[in-house]
Amino acid sequence: ATFPDLFDNTNNNSGMSLIITKEFNGPGFGGVNGTGVLPGAVMESNYWTDAGQLSQVKFTGLNISKKYRVGIFGSAIFVGGGYSVAVYNCNGKTVYLNSLYNKAKVVYLEDLMPNEDGELIIDVRTQNGSPYSFTGAFTLESYNDDAGYTAVATSGRSMQADPEPAIISAPVSKTVPMADPIKAEILTGDINVYPNPFSNKVQVDIDAVKSSDISMVLYDMTGRVVYNSSTYRSTAGRNTFRLNIPSAASMQRGTYILNIIVDGKLTKSIRLIKVD
Repeated sequence: ATFPDLFDNTNNNSGMSLIITKEFNGPGFGGVNGTGVLPGAVMESNYWTDAGQLSQVKFTGLNISKKYRVGIFGSAIFVGGGYSVAVYNCNGKTVYLNSLYNKAKVVYLEDLMPNEDGELIIDVRTQNGSPYSFTGAFTLESYNDDAGYTAVATSGRSMQADPEPAIISAPVSKTVPMADPIKAEILTGDINVYPNPFSNKVQVDIDAVKSSDISMVLYDMTGRVVYNSSTYRSTAGRNTFRLNIPSAASMQRGTYILNIIVDGKLTKSIRLIKVD
């Protein structure tokens, strides 16, 4: 199932989507109702995952210059159950949630960085010893990498079979120009940048589909330009560009964004990690 171009908490299209990439088993036991941490309709609905099963969701259209915090809620009532623990994993981070009679607990996967395609993938399993687990809602918050944790927005995502429009994350001001990982016009073939992490030099390999004008701009996470390349004329096929960054010695360790511009159009944004 795909929930495209989700609404944010101002009821505008966010450009972000939620995709169930490995299926849940459909609606499970009803969850608690009444007052709780999320609206009643969210707490009462869920999808279930059996023991030994892998379910999976993917968020797409995320801003790779941001970090994200994903909150997860589940609730279920069933006779004879003592616990119903789900295991959620993303980018090597793991949290656990016992959904049985739950109406107050939300668990969080913190400091998540989307991949270069602007995606986060969350694996959902049932902990050994539990017969099944239940997932009812996700929340998604974005924040700047260099500012500590400051939530931009948060709200629930009901996993009903016929869901209301999702509320994911409020629009954020982009201090760094970013290529749209979904809608950007594809003007080149594969683009690889290495080493990553880098110290003072990077190499950019571009498989160009035609002769093009190519330039590259490196930003820190405040939006400041720390390197601006010359404009190169590529040929069709493999092109290699070696960038020697003069200011690297004074650049702080951390995250930077390399934008690749082809024929005047921002084509690819790549996150790079600066080390000493």
